[in-house]
Amino acid sequence: VKNLHSMLIKKETALMKFQAKYGLDLPTIEKYLIGFQNEHFVIPIEIEPGHWFYKEHKGIQSRGAKVSLYPSGVIKEDLPYIVIAEGEFKALLLNQLGFPSVSGTGGANTWKKEWNSLFAGLNVIMAYDNDEPGRQGALRAAESLRGTAKSAKAIQWPSSMDTKEKKDVTDFFVTLGKKKEDFARLIENAREIVREIKEIDGFKFVEPEGFKVNDDRVEQLIYSEGKISGRKTVLFTPLLITGCALDVDTGTEEVEIVFKQRW
Repeated sequence: VKNLHSMLIKKETALMKFQAKYGLDLPTIEKYLIGFQNEHFVIPIEIEPGHWFYKEHKGIQSRGAKVSLYPSGVIKEDLPYIVIAEGEFKALLLNQLGFPSVSGTGGANTWKKEWNSLFAGLNVIMAYDNDEPGRQGALRAAESLRGTAKSAKAIQWPSSMDTKEKKDVTDFFVTLGKKKEDFARLIENAREIVREIKEIDGFKFVEPEGFKVNDDRVEQLIYSEGKISGRKTVLFTPLLITGCALDVDTGTEEVEIVFKQRW
């Protein structure tokens, strides 16, 4: 880990590129031992005292690497809130600016229920990317945290951040040049996360993640680069989730479904 960190510090062009792209200053880079190899920036993660693994940003991971929350040691009982970002460098940038933040190391689609207890009694702010995977990831985490966290809210990104080039924490600060005060206002105006309740033929229901329920069919949504790129019909009659219950002891979820009878 120290050797990889030294590679970044000594390679001036890579260091300048990293700072320009992700907005992290040298003290943050040194504190978290960010490294460089194979033309990738490297994130080292200490999973227990003296036991490390690393992952290349958008590259390989060291053998035995496990999905975890990063960086460690940020979550504390007396925090006014904790921000969950989508990506390690985004979490580091927020911490650098004074916003306590963590990120899962497995991307937007990964949330482990064993993490929930770490957020007990805390106000959680989701700052996932402003795209469909990010919205679904924030919803998944919020639903898992319900009943454990004090609250789970989502940042409402400005309308200017609805493009491939401008959609996340880094873009907000680095590309758009926003300040700490601007992000503090986003936190203040964050909204509770709830699934939208829809209705077909008098039945109120929740749409399954990744699907579109119409009155004559169910379609699976196909994503590309954070946007819906296509739809695939999987059922020719709507299948509606009208109720669900979670067994908190076993983690088992029971779901009530109804479907429209075809004549």
